[in-house]
Amino acid sequence: MKTATPSRPTRSADDPAQRGVGAHQLVAAMLTAGVRNPTPEELFEWVGRYATAQFPRPTHRLAARQRLLGPVAVYFADFGPRPRWKLIGAEVSIGRSRVDLLWKDGARLFADELKTGPAAVDLAAAQVDEQALRQARAGAKRYGANFAGVRVVLLAAPARSFWMRPDGSHQPLRS
Repeated sequence: MKTATPSRPTRSADDPAQRGVGAHQLVAAMLTAGVRNPTPEELFEWVGRYATAQFPRPTHRLAARQRLLGPVAVYFADFGPRPRWKLIGAEVSIGRSRVDLLWKDGARLFADELKTGPAAVDLAAAQVDEQALRQARAGAKRYGANFAGVRVVLLAAPARSFWMRPDGSHQPLRS
């Protein structure tokens, strides 16, 4: 399984980009360890371990715990994997694109693109659509008709999350 290797960040836990990377790494680490439906206690434990390992300063660790717990909890509660899904990898390069999580469900493959924090919700829809379409087309080019598309998971606004297909059509993940 391909998984991104966490590195000690040079930025603070308040940096939105670092928060996004942290959420991706933490979700991937939990999934790789077989955690698929964590209890609140497990979430606190994983977030605390990640923050301790990544941030040497206690104030940064506290900020990281506060800022990571919500997005990670939302991912597992609302978008977590179904029992039959198999994680192929995290931070997987597909062509010139990189997907946060790559899943296999039988013969079908699909990707998750995780967007964290309120700033991600405010991104221009065209930017998010363009990124997701680029990822979906790269997945279809590599995996053919078996690649179903990309789930764009907006963790700060779950109801606005959507599915992007390689043909450019999209639909809400929730009805």
